[in-house]
Amino acid sequence: MTIREKLARIAQLLILEINRADREITEYWRNFFNKEQDR
Repeated sequence: MTIREKLARIAQLLILEINRADREITEYWRNFFNKEQDR
């Protein structure tokens, strides 16, 4: 495995992680705002 291949792999994994975290954060805020509006 070349360094370039390793970097590409790491970048891929990072992007997947960021996308997942982004979804979780979006869900959290959506739930938070919905609770605020219910009051």
